[in-house]
Amino acid sequence: MQRWDMLCTVCGHEWSPFASVITRQKSGCPICNPPGMRMDEPAIVYYLRINRPSGEPLYKIGITNLSIKERYPLLDDRAKITNIVTAEFPTGKEARQAEQTILKMFRQHRYKGPKVLREGNTEIFKCDILRLDIERSYLL
Repeated sequence: MQRWDMLCTVCGHEWSPFASVITRQKSGCPICNPPGMRMDEPAIVYYLRINRPSGEPLYKIGITNLSIKERYPLLDDRAKITNIVTAEFPTGKEARQAEQTILKMFRQHRYKGPKVLREGNTEIFKCDILRLDIERSYLL
């Protein structure tokens, strides 16, 4: 199976899907058009703490039309995450715009290590970029 190197002209994301996925499903950028994300329906922007065995947390921002529990159905992943805050938006498009603004502001803090979740390993940060992890701040 052949993979194609793709570059999104909207957000600059690079990925290498199988050619058949692009031609058959006509799917686009997984960042601009996340799988299952419906841009015309209500959505949330969520901010999570990912607890790692090393003790040093990571932080993730994301968008979904689902609840956090539905978005992360694997118990393995759910055991590692703590929902810090969610913000509701009338449409996925508005949620995506808010998420993209935050991603651009804090791009220098992006995590580039090994996978920490079984799914959803994008938009992860090395530090509490939004400074909203109140539980964690009491421990410091």
